[in-house]
Amino acid sequence: MKRLLLSTLFVTFVQMGLVACDPSVSGGGAGSGGNGGANAGGGGTSTSSSSGTGGNASSSSSSSGGMLGAGECRTTADCVEPNIGICQSPDAPQMCGICYEPPNPCTMDSECAMQDPTTICNPPPCSCGGSECMPGCMADADCKIGTHCSAGHRCVPNTCATKADCPTNFDCTNMECGRKSCTSDADCSGFCVNSYCYDVAGKCMLPPP
Repeated sequence: MKRLLLSTLFVTFVQMGLVACDPSVSGGGAGSGGNGGANAGGGGTSTSSSSGTGGNASSSSSSSGGMLGAGECRTTADCVEPNIGICQSPDAPQMCGICYEPPNPCTMDSECAMQDPTTICNPPPCSCGGSECMPGCMADADCKIGTHCSAGHRCVPNTCATKADCPTNFDCTNMECGRKSCTSDADCSGFCVNSYCYDVAGKCMLPPP
């Protein structure tokens, strides 16, 4: 009778959830819960880190591109604290503050050639719009990718018949190589920076005073 009573109480406790029938299930449940908590915590940490940096250039990513490094960007939207500024494309000219007015302006290359046949009439960096005689290119190595040095000492686009004639991240348009336009990294072999393809990301730069 006593054994029957104890058996009845045991079954009652099991039904009430006060006794675990299978310690391994209980342990697995706890372990699973613990792992789930850890995973959730890791995911939470990752989400927190991501949201914490928000538009931070170091956390921004695109559909097929990698993560950006500190101070790198695809658009100015990536240039937030602590890397505030404007997103400058890899091949963009230097940003300027107060513009420069050339003291000896020119209007055509022939004017400069009279002084030195390797010079050209071009707006200098940070010009307000005027041009002056400046050294021209001497070899293709003096020019940006996708261009070459012409006989007139100017860097001009490479000619092409198809896209295959142009460098990576360039298209052939009107028989000239030019930067490929894009909407995301998926369109490029690298990064889509300010709507054009590059093999590297842009840089967040503070405009000069």
